[in-house]
Amino acid sequence: MAATVHQRARAVVLDTLEEAVEDTGAPSAAIGVIADAVSVVLAPDVDQVVPKVCPPPPRQ
Repeated sequence: MAATVHQRARAVVLDTLEEAVEDTGAPSAAIGVIADAVSVVLAPDVDQVVPKVCPPPPRQ
């Protein structure tokens, strides 16, 4: 069965997003397209997200 225009457009969007985040170095994936919204998952390196030293708690 031939792919519809919508299916081909979805494939182009997902491929383009994959290329766009490819050079971030973080594992990522475009996981779906619904209407005009795209869901993308990025998993940055934990060392870039979690500080090595926690700030002190606020004074009370």
